[in-house]
Amino acid sequence: MNVLHIPTNTKNLVSIGKIVHEGMQIRFTHLGCFIEEEGKVMAQGSCEGRTFILETIEVGTTMF
Repeated sequence: MNVLHIPTNTKNLVSIGKIVHEGMQIRFTHLGCFIEEEGKVMAQGSCEGRTFILETIEVGTTMF
């Protein structure tokens, strides 16, 4: 298994597989990313280069 170690990273990473497994959908566009559950946007983020940064997260979800 290949593992990427970034000792200077101070941010949390989100598992796309876990989000999808929990029944949510993820949309990636040139505007950013959108995590949706039953048509409601639960989180969204902007695109910075090749990285998507989550900016808002719905409080009360079990996933984040």
